[in-house]
Amino acid sequence: MTDKRTDMPGFNDYASLSDRIDAIANIFPVFFFFIAILITFTTMTRMITEDRRQIGTLLSLGYTKLETSMKYVLYALLTVIIGTVLGVLVGSKALPPVVFKMTGSMYIFQNFSSKFYPFLIWLASVAALVATLGSVILVLFRDLREKPMNLLVEKAPKAGKRIIMEKITPLWRKLSFTQKITFRNLFRYKSRMILTTFGIAGCTGLMLAGFGLNDSIPAPGTKQFSEINRYQALVTLKSAGKDKASQVLQDDQRVTGKLPVHMEQVTFRQKNSSNQVASLYAVKDPEKLQNYISLNMPGSNKTQVIPKNGAVVSQRLAQAYNLKKGDKLHFEDEKGHEYTLKLAKVTENYVGHNVYLSAAYYQKALGKRARLNSFLVRTKKQNSKQQDQLAKKLADTGEVLNTSYTETQRSKLEKSVTGMNSIVIIFIVLSGTLAFVVLYNLTNINISERKRELATFKVLGFFDKEVTMFIVRENIIFTLFGILFGYVIGWFLNWFILVYASSNMMVFPMVIKWPGYVISAVMTIIFSAIVMWVTHRKLQQIDMISALNSSE
Repeated sequence: MTDKRTDMPGFNDYASLSDRIDAIANIFPVFFFFIAILITFTTMTRMITEDRRQIGTLLSLGYTKLETSMKYVLYALLTVIIGTVLGVLVGSKALPPVVFKMTGSMYIFQNFSSKFYPFLIWLASVAALVATLGSVILVLFRDLREKPMNLLVEKAPKAGKRIIMEKITPLWRKLSFTQKITFRNLFRYKSRMILTTFGIAGCTGLMLAGFGLNDSIPAPGTKQFSEINRYQALVTLKSAGKDKASQVLQDDQRVTGKLPVHMEQVTFRQKNSSNQVASLYAVKDPEKLQNYISLNMPGSNKTQVIPKNGAVVSQRLAQAYNLKKGDKLHFEDEKGHEYTLKLAKVTENYVGHNVYLSAAYYQKALGKRARLNSFLVRTKKQNSKQQDQLAKKLADTGEVLNTSYTETQRSKLEKSVTGMNSIVIIFIVLSGTLAFVVLYNLTNINISERKRELATFKVLGFFDKEVTMFIVRENIIFTLFGILFGYVIGWFLNWFILVYASSNMMVFPMVIKWPGYVISAVMTIIFSAIVMWVTHRKLQQIDMISALNSSE
């Protein structure tokens, strides 16, 4: 019978890579959109607030509220149209070819066709329209309710009040004058504090999630073939004889141990669920298995031993069928014979499905003896030449069907996920860019809202650096809290993506190495420092007279 395309390893690898990219693409854009909406809403709100006097003038001259609003509504619509068109072109025609080219070295595909997806375009357009036009309508509805006379007068700054820290007298007395002003301003403009902190946290979280994906995606191979499978080679025997192969292993100085096992591929079946293929191991001496395979309890490093009555099943297989201790598992062997096992314990596993049981329980459940047809082999560290030599010696005995090394399996698995690195890099770069935009935008809004306040400090004799520090201190606090909160967001975002991307045959463990935390924080601090420098340059250019007379 002709093999199906889905049976080809290369096709499955490419399909698996596509599924992982799809999992990321279904989650990351939601956070990007949320932060972009936050910035758009803040910017449009500030633009209309700064035009209060102009709106009041138009209303005083006899223009209707609808006519006055059209300028801002048309501006918002034009922004949405231009931004959506550019976004669709970049997202549909620019980024996909880049991703395809970066992952193309692994495959032989030559042609790539990018398409427009109407539903996704419509969804993105609606989100952009709601964020932009919605904020305009909301602010206009608020301001147009006021009398034109009130709109002609600049909106009074928010009144200051005592904060909680002032009630802690010993602490408050130790703060300098400028530090007191900084803390008062933080709690005086609560909405700005929340927006800035959340914006920075979102971007830091996106970057951390990107680094976490970069660490977690190759982790199944490392976990499975280094921590779970503690043997280095699997020797599969032919139907008859194992004495010569056993002697070769015993004579080889680099072999430190061998365990004969019965291994076969079985297919588990259950109504209303897809079939699951698993490797079944029957061991004559279950106590010795822990030196070759770690049967860890899920979520802990506590090891388990194969029970006398029942099977130890990999966690993902039990979850696929929603099984618990004591339930029955129905499977077929390679010849189509049906059998039943009892689930006694669940073990941690990351690649494929495995089932472990004693040879005695195998005979009891299947009604036949377990034929020891494989060796789990532990060796000292070997190079590829030494591995080939050992495999050749075993093949020359005529008793060995195949010798496979876990290091080779691990390398193949890691190679199959290397295509994700390019995707992760793209998301990290985009997250960093968004972090810079968030900081720059919110800092500009902060300065424009407080021009009179900052000009007053300059008139009172404060130097440019001292005036800048009023803003810088607040940004430092926002950045630090944003980074800490971003760590929490990034951890949960990474965990959610990995759960979504995991399949029945592969589980992605949650791994974020310390460089991910450090680089995410450092990148955020660097962007913040750049924005602070730009802020200092802008504050030096404030015209004190015009700023203080702006309300006259």
